[in-house]
Order: sequence, then structure tokens, then C-alpha cells
Amino acid sequence: NIEMEQFSEGTRVTMVVRDNIHLREFVHITMKFSEEINEDDILSIFELINRLLTSEKLGELERNNLTKSLEAYNHAMSAPYRVVIFKSLFNSLELAINWDKNRKNELKGEEFDKEVAIVTNLNMSDVEKWRAIYNRTKHVDRELKELTEYAEGIQKIPSFLEKLRTATNFVIIDRLNKIP
Repeated sequence: NIEMEQFSEGTRVTMVVRDNIHLREFVHITMKFSEEINEDDILSIFELINRLLTSEKLGELERNNLTKSLEAYNHAMSAPYRVVIFKSLFNSLELAINWDKNRKNELKGEEFDKEVAIVTNLNMSDVEKWRAIYNRTKHVDRELKELTEYAEGIQKIPSFLEKLRTATNFVIIDRLNKIP
């Protein structure tokens, strides 16, 4: 790297010599996953999705909300980060629960928590915790208390993911089964 500076007394030339050292590390991990697939369950889900796509008795609002729920679920299954997985799963759950609601009668807050608890047989307090963390992840922290809630919530996300995924699966399938 050569730098030249002009002064009234003359020109100063500065030469900087750098030597780059390349460091490389390799990690090789082999992982095996064994998953049993129940073909009857897969076929049943395909039939439900086909009904979603083809039912003439299903309104556009319901079709769109369930489609968006499935898209959010799909995003969660391919996301690399736990926070993104959590947010996508919760968003999918929210869309599925409110699949047949418009803005005026959309379930929010405790009403949402209660409906999820009823449909999934979960404790309402679990759903309330998920909703609180979800809200903290999408809103600006304006107070130290909110920053603390966010930091603590992020730490809890790994322990919530399996139950949230199961609940979301259950609600989506429940709603798909209600398609005429």
C-alpha cells in the first residue's frame, strides 16, 4: 500500500508493507438422523392440503390465512437460527388459530392464549409465555425492563421449541380438517 501526500515543502511518500497470514481451521462432523415416516400420515396431510387448495366452499380469507400459516411453518423448518424458528412457528400458530377471523374478531392476548390452550390441551400459561417472548422479539426495547425480558426470553426459546412445534402442528391439522 503506497500513500502519497502533497505538502507545500514537497511530496512525502509512505509505503506500508503488510504480510498476510492465512489461517484455516477445519471441522468435520458426521451426523446421522433416523426418522421413521408414516406413509399414511403423509398421505393424510397431502389430502388435507389438496382440500385447502381445491375446496370451492372455503373462503379466500380462510384459504389465504392457512396458506400463510403453512408458509411460516415451512420457513421455521428451514431457518438456521432458534429465534427465527421460534418467531416463524409462533406466527404460523397465530395465523392458524385466526384462520377464519377478520381484523374485528381476531383473537389476541388472553383470548388467543385460551383458544390455543383449548385446541391443543396445553396450559394457558405456556402460550402466554410464548406470546410475551414473541412480542418482545418484534418490538423495540424502550426500557431496561424490556431489554431484560428480551434477554431472558431468548435464553428460554430452546426449551419452548418442541412444544411450540407440536402445538402448531396440531392447530394447523385441526384447521385443515375443518375445511368443507
